[in-house]
Amino acid sequence: MKNILKSLKLVKSARSKILLLIIIGSISAALSSVQPYIVKEIINSLAAAAGAEQTTKQIIFYLVLFLTFSLIYAVFGSWEVWQTRRINTHLNTLLSLSSFQKLSGLSVDYFEMNRPGSILRKVNDGIGSLSQWIYDLSYNFIGPVGLIIFGLLALWSKFPLIGLMATLALPLNTYIFLRSAKKSQIIYKKYRKLTERSDGKMSETFSNITTTRSLSAERAVYKQYEKDILKARDYEHKDADIWRLSIWLRITITRIVFVASMLIVAYLVIQNNATVGDVVFVNLFLQQVLSQALSIGRFFDMTIKRDVTIGRLLDILDQKPRFSDKPDALPLVELDTIEFKKVSFSYPDGKKGAIKNVSFKIESGKTVALVGPSGTGKSTITKLLLRFYEPTEGQILINGQDVSDFTADSIRQHIGMVMQDVALFNATVEENLGMANNQVNKEAIIRAAKQAHADDFIQNLPQQYRTLVGERGIKLSGGQKQRVAIARAILKDPQLIILDEATSALDSESERLVQEGLKKLMAGRSALVIAHRLSTIMHADEILVLRNGKISERGTHAELMNQTGLYKKLFDLQSSSGKVKL
Repeated sequence: MKNILKSLKLVKSARSKILLLIIIGSISAALSSVQPYIVKEIINSLAAAAGAEQTTKQIIFYLVLFLTFSLIYAVFGSWEVWQTRRINTHLNTLLSLSSFQKLSGLSVDYFEMNRPGSILRKVNDGIGSLSQWIYDLSYNFIGPVGLIIFGLLALWSKFPLIGLMATLALPLNTYIFLRSAKKSQIIYKKYRKLTERSDGKMSETFSNITTTRSLSAERAVYKQYEKDILKARDYEHKDADIWRLSIWLRITITRIVFVASMLIVAYLVIQNNATVGDVVFVNLFLQQVLSQALSIGRFFDMTIKRDVTIGRLLDILDQKPRFSDKPDALPLVELDTIEFKKVSFSYPDGKKGAIKNVSFKIESGKTVALVGPSGTGKSTITKLLLRFYEPTEGQILINGQDVSDFTADSIRQHIGMVMQDVALFNATVEENLGMANNQVNKEAIIRAAKQAHADDFIQNLPQQYRTLVGERGIKLSGGQKQRVAIARAILKDPQLIILDEATSALDSESERLVQEGLKKLMAGRSALVIAHRLSTIMHADEILVLRNGKISERGTHAELMNQTGLYKKLFDLQSSSGKVKL
């Protein structure tokens, strides 16, 4: 239960509301426990003098009393439901906001190492589990505990032996439950991991559905998903087997106690030491105590499961960004020059893209291009510049100062990006463009779209700028997405442009339009360009050729063509075929 308590600490404003819920639930239990006394008196009155005028008056009195308590109970019961829903809404809102804010602030490496579907499953299930636990607390714990206490007090006061038997049944029930719960918790943790992993696989598959289908990989992906789901089902069955035995034992104990108690009170009635009303009295209070004991067992069972699920959410909320701003970091006002000085970096998981001893400088208004085979560190350099990661050795300088002297967000505000795989949100074209700068108006958005040669195709969309582009922009072609990305970068008005294979995999007409848009975007700005098509970087001020994470060649296009290195070989190869890429 430690994870549940820890989660409640995160939402301090809910504590007073939960305390009020406990008070309301206790009052409701007390009111409910009065009713068996009234029923007992009604039965005794009927048995004592059926049909007598005095009996009729007593019955009417007790019925009015019963109705009065029932109406008061209804008031507190409805108040309890209302308060529970308000607490749930409050907790859901606060935890949803906290989760979004926390995830937004985590380093990029966290998302590269964890599937989005698994992350969302942890968040949604964690929030849902805490919400459901509040319902369980209200209906399966607070009320039942009150009913058990009042029921035991009533039984002890009238029939001590029966009270003793009912009391002894409770710890025995608890012992059986705790033994089952210990086994269940281990199995349930494995179950949760498998369901989160399978959700990640599903989300990943549908996010890349075109790739999956183009590879005819649906069956292979399904088999991986099926394996996790079936294994999760097996764990669920094991858990059900544990609780089946536990529930059978607990129900058996409560039935034995009930039958023994009824035999005792029946014997007392025969001996004229108890009344028929006492039989009803014992019956009602025993049912109250024993049935509520089962409710509390269910509460603890679900608490253990919800604690596991909430713990998975807390794992996310406890995450710390691997890279964060220094306490004295200042906002970057203007980005003039960028310099890499003997920078080395390797990924924590050892994946490709490590760089070694890389040095270069981007002067204001100049263009530097990066060329090299896949996995040699080109994209890694852009991630380091954007401060998604930090160098393991060397320095990155902005305006002659260490990059860590400035806040990461302020650095990114001065950088615009156009990638090969453009990331668009499932929103309208206008909303996607407006994300670059929330201060711009519709006229500025249209102006930027025209500069990027995007306005023509946008005007032909069903709802023009208000057309939904679909998940990751699936309703747009590659060239259209690239032009939207260029328009977005124009609206941001950055001082440095990063182009990561922005024209790769485009047809000739789309490439022409994108190139025209890029020229307008790059005019007067510094640029870092990653390119496979070497014809697109011929006019760069400096070209860096990367091999195995190191700079093997550097210079202008003319200088590199006068050498006999990799650049000249690949440029000649591309020139002869018109199609060959690195």
